[in-house]
Amino acid sequence: ARARVLEEKGETEKAQADYKRAVELSPDLARLIKRDVNRQVDQAKDAAKVEKEANLATQPKTADEYWDRGNLFLRKKDFAAAIADFSKAIEINPRHSGAYNNRGSAYLSKKELGKAIADYGKVIEIDPLEEGGYNNRANARQQFGDLDGAIADFSKAIELTPHMAHLYGGRGIALLLAGKDVEAQRDFERCLKLNPSVNEWLESSIECARKQRAARP
Repeated sequence: ARARVLEEKGETEKAQADYKRAVELSPDLARLIKRDVNRQVDQAKDAAKVEKEANLATQPKTADEYWDRGNLFLRKKDFAAAIADFSKAIEINPRHSGAYNNRGSAYLSKKELGKAIADYGKVIEIDPLEEGGYNNRANARQQFGDLDGAIADFSKAIELTPHMAHLYGGRGIALLLAGKDVEAQRDFERCLKLNPSVNEWLESSIECARKQRAARP
């Protein structure tokens, strides 16, 4: 009981200490606390779901509001609705780079690669010093089969942010697909030097790229 009072007063550390002591003294109490915590988590999830649905039902007015709702649709994988909202945001504000970027992501998810590449190109046009547009367009170009374009975009992203490991990994994959194994290996080594924790992702990506290259006629 004292722990609950402390918690309501905002004295979290003292409350946690009381809960811990109570649990040590009574395993049954531990089960009750766990049940109470699970109930609170479920209530929070329900509240978040209600709020999310309310946001989806709200009619946006500004470019940012359309962008926000478009992001909700994007997370729900309702790509058509997301594209419609991002397009409306762009109609209101033709220089809304976030709307172009996320509409590009929606097109990419629908495998409409040409449209995705065009939208990422607009992101670069609006903000040419932001690496994200180049990285995203590189990935889309790679899927499209434009390996030279992908390598060029990855290289520009690396020029802007040379400390980002995933950019070297991405360019390395494009180089590997292009048959430039020595250059690819240098990028893989640089990627792992910057961030050794991506080793599993990198190995999986390399394996997929080699299978893809081997399957070519």
